[in-house]
Amino acid sequence: GSQSYLYIAVFKTQKSSYLNLKDYKKSLDFHDKDLQINNELKDVHAVSIILDNIGTVYLHMGETDLCIDYFKKSISIKEKLGEKYGLAVSLNNIGEAYHRAHNIKKSFEYIDKSLQCYPGYKEALRLLDYIREEIGESSFKDLIKHHSNLKHY
Repeated sequence: GSQSYLYIAVFKTQKSSYLNLKDYKKSLDFHDKDLQINNELKDVHAVSIILDNIGTVYLHMGETDLCIDYFKKSISIKEKLGEKYGLAVSLNNIGEAYHRAHNIKKSFEYIDKSLQCYPGYKEALRLLDYIREEIGESSFKDLIKHHSNLKHY
């Protein structure tokens, strides 16, 4: 009931605080509690967001495989809910994870999928700009020619 929503508000504040402090274990503990409560409430939308947030913690920890697993769990929920914007966010998160793991081809694949879901998604465009600066214009053009949604960037 209302007590569950109070706990959710507290967990939201705590998990963000611990992430900002780089105390990833405590952040994950609060995310897990938040996930448990939202599963009990059957709030699938909230669960998909929490799964993304857990993935983000693992991304900060450098745990590429784990973060991608959580992002993919979130994606499966968002696909069922038909959430195009949320899907674009999760797909771009995977693109970011692959970028951090120095797998630019895989990163492009997920950025492309993100932009298919939500054309013009700013975070995806920002990541593309960052990659362009990082690898240079000619390498960038070679990579984007294989991705239909990226050809005009």
